[in-house]
Amino acid sequence: MDINENSIRERARWLWKQAGKPEGRDVEFWLDAENSLRAEGSDGNFRASEGEEHNSNPNAYSPTPFGTQS
Repeated sequence: MDINENSIRERARWLWKQAGKPEGRDVEFWLDAENSLRAEGSDGNFRASEGEEHNSNPNAYSPTPFGTQS
């Protein structure tokens, strides 16, 4: 099953925020997000947890660098 880039981006951002927004670990969070979505058999529609922001714009966030996102 294909996982879309937007879902990976959103999951990676969520993981990054949960880890305290560390700098320099963008590839780690991207790969963790991709792997976790594959393991879940995701349909490519990651839903942010309650209280977390969700942006449906696929260009809103970039996987690198996370530290520059607001």
